[in-house]
Amino acid sequence: MRTLSAYPGTLADPLEVTGLTDLEFLTLGPDEWWVLLDACAVPKGLSAAQVVVYGQPDPVPIIALANEILGLWDRPAIIDLVLEGQLSSAE
Repeated sequence: MRTLSAYPGTLADPLEVTGLTDLEFLTLGPDEWWVLLDACAVPKGLSAAQVVVYGQPDPVPIIALANEILGLWDRPAIIDLVLEGQLSSAE
């Protein structure tokens, strides 16, 4: 199996994913991703990953999770940047 999409809360044991040695794309919820990351069990053959969230969660923890996943492959992190200023109408 090359692709697995398991939405948040649908896997009884996220570590079972480690038995799928040919995975190239994996979709999981944040809690499932953290289980894999904490166990150092993210499949090494992944070419792409997706974090699925519902509603309007705080983006900061999702960015932190994505950066952990990106770091496994020495990819650049998502930059967290806050811009402050005042908008005015163009005249």
